[in-house]
Amino acid sequence: GVQMFDAMVKQRLVRQDRETVSLSPRGERFVEDFGIDLASIGGARRPLCKTCLDWSARRSHLAGSLGSAMLARMYELKWASREAGSRIVSFTRNGERQFQALFGTETPQVLAAKAG
Repeated sequence: GVQMFDAMVKQRLVRQDRETVSLSPRGERFVEDFGIDLASIGGARRPLCKTCLDWSARRSHLAGSLGSAMLARMYELKWASREAGSRIVSFTRNGERQFQALFGTETPQVLAAKAG
């Protein structure tokens, strides 16, 4: 989650200031290309984008309805799954490759995530 958030900031998909996080127009296109309908998650009770401290990494990850939708989409694509009775998320080899292509730290790039 931390790596994804860092990459999204670096790729200017999200804008972050001291108190808020929001999707840029480029980020909106990216998220929709990834297969997430922003209109369906934008009206939720919780905010679309916010940060949350990851206690193990001591850095922020993307939370809010977008963070949740991104993870759900990765599950849907069979990139990852949650280990039973745990908060641990394990990625498949393909999922790891796909994730790195979108959010890798070495060569971050904005891709049209025609996931599949």
